[in-house]
Order: sequence, then structure tokens, then C-alpha cells
Amino acid sequence: MSEKLTIEEIKAMAAEEKAKLTKADYAHLNSMDKSVAKILIDEAKKGDKQTAREELVGTPEVSLADIKKAIKAEQKRKVKPKKFEDEHSKLTFWIRDDLREMINEAIIGEGKGAQTRLLNTAIEDYFKKLYSDIQKRPQ
Repeated sequence: MSEKLTIEEIKAMAAEEKAKLTKADYAHLNSMDKSVAKILIDEAKKGDKQTAREELVGTPEVSLADIKKAIKAEQKRKVKPKKFEDEHSKLTFWIRDDLREMINEAIIGEGKGAQTRLLNTAIEDYFKKLYSDIQKRPQ
């Protein structure tokens, strides 16, 4: 092709047309658009449904302006972090001495909140196993 193509024109082309383009067809573009053009042409030649860029970033092509808007909107949403007390309840219960000793041994050097994390994990694992056992039972 002898005409100077814009990046928008290259994006709008069918894959077969893009696959025929050469470096000379997009050499006049700025460096960012050259990179985009090269990616588009390479993808057209490969014929992949998911683009190399989508594999890398996990999202389809998005303009930098759209990304900037999304970031600003997210920054405005400033979500107040939840307090520990809003997501946890204090329980008082009896536990066997041998289990208490095991807990104390297990959390040595683990820092603040280690006991809570250990017990929450153990209880969560118990309920996951219970659920799994229930699902396995014949109905």
C-alpha cells in the first residue's frame, strides 16, 4: 500500500488486509501507534482469537483515555476500610489444655493476630470439609 494509513484505519481493517501490511505501511506513525500497529498485524498473521496483548494484560484493547477515566473514577470511590470489629466477633469458650498448648506452640513468632488467623482457618477448613462430605452423600 502506498497511502499513509492511520492507526484507526489499521484497527478497522479486516484481519486478511492487516496480514498483508508491511513495516513500510506504518513507519510514518508515532512510536506508540507503531507498536500497536505491529501487534495488530502480528495477530492478524497468527489468526489468534485472543490477542497477545490480551494474554499479557488480561483485557481487550482499551484506549489510554478510557484507562485514565477509570482510574480517576476508582480514586474518587475511596472506600473506607472496614474495622476489625465490623468483621469479627469475640467469643468466649472452653478449650482443652492440650489443644491450647498446641495453639501456643504453633503461633510462636507469628506476630499479632496469629491465634485468630489459626482458629479462623481451622474453623473454615472444618466447614469446607463438612460441605464436601454433604455433597458426596447420595441424595
